[in-house]
Amino acid sequence: MAVLSFNSRAMPLKTAGEAGSTDVARRRASALDFMTFVQRLLALPSRWRQRVCDRRHLRALDDHVLGDIGVTRAEVNREALQPFWCEMRLRRRGW
Repeated sequence: MAVLSFNSRAMPLKTAGEAGSTDVARRRASALDFMTFVQRLLALPSRWRQRVCDRRHLRALDDHVLGDIGVTRAEVNREALQPFWCEMRLRRRGW
């Protein structure tokens, strides 16, 4: 790295290899952020289908099994009415 003396202050100069390294890192991070966004976007329909299936199966359980997992029928019915894009909100008691 070369040093430029300017008004009695030493200012480092970047060489050609160093000058673009931060730009490359910034672009690489931006590309990874974009790829993560695309992967999450493509995974959404699968996640939505899984939520619909989970809510359907949960609603089919009898009260005895629901009691075993610490969930009431009212909570299940409330969860079953949620739209597919909303995450599951059930919380098991005692865990």
